[in-house]
Amino acid sequence: MSAESYDKKLAGEQTRRALTSTLQCINGAIPLIGELADEFYRGPEQGTWVKLQKLIEYLERINLSTGVVSNNKECIEGLDAYLDITLDMKDKVAELLKAMEKSDMVLMGDLLCYEIIPVLEAIRDAAGNILKCGVDGNASH
Repeated sequence: MSAESYDKKLAGEQTRRALTSTLQCINGAIPLIGELADEFYRGPEQGTWVKLQKLIEYLERINLSTGVVSNNKECIEGLDAYLDITLDMKDKVAELLKAMEKSDMVLMGDLLCYEIIPVLEAIRDAAGNILKCGVDGNASH
């Protein structure tokens, strides 16, 4: 196996693992977001902030995985769309942080339900499509 072939295989495996990790995070985050939104609408309690920290950890892991995926220089079907959606997620998280700084609990609930869940679902779909098509650069376009 040539060095170039080995590098492609390694990059593909790293991308596959990163996307799989992203899917696991999203599967944990979406139900948590539903709980959090309800709690922010009612008024957060101590446990709400613990759940929010867990959500932030999921989002950070997705962000780290996105860095791994974006470093794969191979031609991967759907990669550009995936990266665009993850940028959108960063914008939505920034909006959530602003709402948190303003202690606007209703806005936090709204952003979680109506902005962050849909973008996570879009990331889930894009990651799933990339995995289905293959990450070795040999997928047809």
